[in-house]
Amino acid sequence: MKNYDTIPNTTGAFPNVVGQNATGPGATDGTSFIKQFVDDYFGARQAVMDEAGLSPNGNQEAAGASQLLDALEIIVGLNVYQSDILVKNWFTNTTAFGGKRNCNYALGYWLAVGTVAGPELEFSPNGDIWRLVSVPSAEQLYDVAGNDADTIAVAVGANGTIAHGTDVRIAWVNNDHGADDYLCVDFGNGVWCAGTDNGDVYTATDPTGLWTLRPTPASSGNESLRDMRYIDELSLWVSVGEKSGGFSGIITATDPTGTWDERTNPLAGTPQLYHVEYDGTNVVAGGGVDPGTGSLIVSANGISWADKSSSLPYGATKYVRSLAADPLGRIVMQQEVGVAADPESL
Repeated sequence: MKNYDTIPNTTGAFPNVVGQNATGPGATDGTSFIKQFVDDYFGARQAVMDEAGLSPNGNQEAAGASQLLDALEIIVGLNVYQSDILVKNWFTNTTAFGGKRNCNYALGYWLAVGTVAGPELEFSPNGDIWRLVSVPSAEQLYDVAGNDADTIAVAVGANGTIAHGTDVRIAWVNNDHGADDYLCVDFGNGVWCAGTDNGDVYTATDPTGLWTLRPTPASSGNESLRDMRYIDELSLWVSVGEKSGGFSGIITATDPTGTWDERTNPLAGTPQLYHVEYDGTNVVAGGGVDPGTGSLIVSANGISWADKSSSLPYGATKYVRSLAADPLGRIVMQQEVGVAADPESL
């Protein structure tokens, strides 16, 4: 910002510099309206808009329609905006996600992907205020994740969609690969992994470059991999998905570029596993059959699993669509809604 007390015909010193009126018509003792003032005015407003990730819409600012106010609300969190993809008060909201998919935290923002009226990706600095960001693909988005260094995020979706962004507030860049539906993505130990609807895993060390096909035990039956998680504490990749007569719905790997091993699933029948999470002690996976059956399995090591479906807080008649671990080591789920301090005793 310009140091205004160096401008002629002002009084006071920072932070109390004030301008002066001219003493009369034609007098030169008033503070001039000069380029320095205009540049400061423009610069400050543009800096606020840029920090909020907004671009000018070309409309005149008005009391009921101000982009500058929108930008300030995004930055400081004064307003609550209910996203199409996520509902802020989700601990008490029982609305099904439907076509809405997943959320994650990366690059300093909460990110949510899904499809409402076409593909959508939204960001929030605090979980309250959400804004749409331009998505370079017309395809549905299924998952989003960031790397450990917090320098890049990746969103994946249908028909080979792989998009990345280094600033989540502005337009992302496509790096599409193949025609598979990428249903899940995560980063761990220097590697990106994405799971597909036909059971394959694709890996990359640089998500802006080449992604390499890695067949898994789910590939032969084209069974979907619905979610994937790298667990630092176990140095283990875990992916869950569609249980069938020929596939258990659970695979793990210590090196995702090598062999993926199938693990025994304790669930009867052929339920889907939609999500996998780690709470610091246990790996937890949930799913079921929509509608009618809820499934929950737990493992201390990601290898051997136990069925905990009977202890689901809303009963085993409501499927588990999503799981998350909070900083207190609790598992939060979207069944309808449930919270557990210990998944072993839900």
